[in-house]
Amino acid sequence: MDLLLTARLIDAAEAARLGLINQVVEAERVLPAALEIAERIARNSPSAVQAVKQQISSTGADHAKSREAMEQQLGDRVRGGKDFAEGVAAFREKRQPKYE
Repeated sequence: MDLLLTARLIDAAEAARLGLINQVVEAERVLPAALEIAERIARNSPSAVQAVKQQISSTGADHAKSREAMEQQLGDRVRGGKDFAEGVAAFREKRQPKYE
């Protein structure tokens, strides 16, 4: 809620501390780290890996679909308001917005 309402930007270490990412690696270790994870996954049962991927993808899609109408309605309300127009104008003019 803090990040959503404040639009505060965070670095990788903070994202890891909050549990938003599972690990932080140095730039030169990105590919080796990714390959290590891929090799660990590849040692597991292919059918089990596919089942887990399908279940997680399906759960995410089902949740998103169940929220779609409300998100559209809320988005339309935001985009139709004065605050949205002021936010866009401020961004284009490279200034802080002045909300009423």
